[in-house]
Amino acid sequence: MISFKRVTISISFLFCLFSSSVAAPVSTPVLRATLPASWDENWFGSVAVYDLDNDGQKEIVAGRHSVLYVWDSKGKLLWRAPVGENASSPNDHGSSRQYAAPVVGDLDGDGDGEIAIAYSNKVAVYDHSGNILTGWPQQFPGSDGEIRSIAGADLDRDGKIEILAVKTSDGPVTVAWNITGKVVSGWPQVKNCEKCNDFGGYNQNIGAADLDGDSICEVVATYDICHIGIMKKDGSPYPANALFASAGPWASSVPMFHNIALAKQGWGGDGNDRDEFTDSPPCFGDVDGDGLPEIILYSDHEKAGEYINRGNCLWVLNPDMTRVKGFETPLCSEMPLYTGYENNIVQVAPAPVVASIDGDQRPEIVVPSYDGYMRCYSPDGNVLWKYQFDTGKGKFIG
Repeated sequence: MISFKRVTISISFLFCLFSSSVAAPVSTPVLRATLPASWDENWFGSVAVYDLDNDGQKEIVAGRHSVLYVWDSKGKLLWRAPVGENASSPNDHGSSRQYAAPVVGDLDGDGDGEIAIAYSNKVAVYDHSGNILTGWPQQFPGSDGEIRSIAGADLDRDGKIEILAVKTSDGPVTVAWNITGKVVSGWPQVKNCEKCNDFGGYNQNIGAADLDGDSICEVVATYDICHIGIMKKDGSPYPANALFASAGPWASSVPMFHNIALAKQGWGGDGNDRDEFTDSPPCFGDVDGDGLPEIILYSDHEKAGEYINRGNCLWVLNPDMTRVKGFETPLCSEMPLYTGYENNIVQVAPAPVVASIDGDQRPEIVVPSYDGYMRCYSPDGNVLWKYQFDTGKGKFIG
């Protein structure tokens, strides 16, 4: 017997106008619908909206712990599927959680929408009616760990989307599958690369964009170490600028020391500021106005030789690991309010939002920090405003 409790999803109309000096009042969110589902939590997975069946009406898609849900635009439940099972399954719940948001779009080029989800160390792809596509689910090849990061990109420009994932723990941690469930040649990575570095990612640590203007996507993976990975479509490592020759030939060879002289030489003594990217999703935007997107990251600020989280720092990088003007030294928050579970609330995820807020040609960057503040940075690295969303003394607010 399939039973549902109810989960609240707030759909609201927010009107706001930002400038470098004045923010207009924001209207109060108004609850419009309460959608039927189970008690399960969403972890860090956001809700998606997409016209799955190509009827001109968008569906609402949510991965709630061990169950994938799809509602129509009016909030009627269309189907639900325990992870790794078809929507026809009589089971109320699956056996593993979904940590990341689903990937939703026309993934196989047939005109209808598909949904890719990650659970445990597996990925499954569903058609618009809730059936798992032939060739899925697939397990991360050759190792255990949990897939907490999933994305989609057309790496080979054939009109079909490859599914990208990063898992936790030891490497190789990054993989690409084609839409039939086969591992793309050259993946998983990193392997057989002496000067490359990787270790697991723990919160949507995967993304892809054409970073160098050749019309082919590069894959960016962020790690629970002081390195990031940038790879070409075949998994081969992206070269670092010759400035970093002492560190190594590849982007993932370069350690993320704040002092660029230490990054160039490839090491730094204990006590020097250097960052890790445990929970840091890669974002992309043309911050410097050169016509190419840069890599935008909000890191965990640490010092070499210790394990104390000192907040977050904003990095804006070119794919060769050179730093964009205004961000030559990363821009940092204050110390965290807390770094673990507090009153059953997980620390804020350091995920940037990149958008042109003031209407010009270059984007601003908005980031939530462990210190309880949300900050908006100009494309030149100036703080335009900050808003306190948590004090650490009472209820979590926002």
